[in-house]
Amino acid sequence: MAASLQLTVRADRTAPRPDADADAEDEKLLPLKAAIKLADFHTVLDVRKVDGSASKFPVVSRREYLQDAAFTVAVGERPGAEIGLDRIAAALLRPRYTPVLGRRSCPTARPLLDRASPVEAADAVQALARISPTGGTIYAEGDLASGRPLPIRDVPDYGQHRQFDTRRVLVHQGDSTCT
Repeated sequence: MAASLQLTVRADRTAPRPDADADAEDEKLLPLKAAIKLADFHTVLDVRKVDGSASKFPVVSRREYLQDAAFTVAVGERPGAEIGLDRIAAALLRPRYTPVLGRRSCPTARPLLDRASPVEAADAVQALARISPTGGTIYAEGDLASGRPLPIRDVPDYGQHRQFDTRRVLVHQGDSTCT
């Protein structure tokens, strides 16, 4: 499926928040709130070392979570795609399992697909500029003329040991005045 799709993600600067005084159907009335990064520390005892023995020292790991964050994703179809956008849209409208954001305890607050009709544009940056809220940093896997490369080491390399390969993501700083 990954060979069929080209994903471009915009990290929105603000997210719509529910308000008791506003009509839930009218998003323009909802106040906006910026995303917050939450740092969490975990301490694990009796961690197994590579040789299989237990470590006598605790391991502290740091994890970061985003609260009140909003992302907009543009999904494009690659040439020769085995899975078309129509099939993907149908799956997003009726997901088999509850969609979550990284953890099962974090289900999505909004539907995965907000609009039934596709946005026609020359590229993903132009498509994202037509969907509010505009602005924010854009991350693209494909070609992005205005993007700067960012290497990310998150591609699982399946083998005897748990390792990750690097992929290239292009970063485009969105303009908050796009419409």
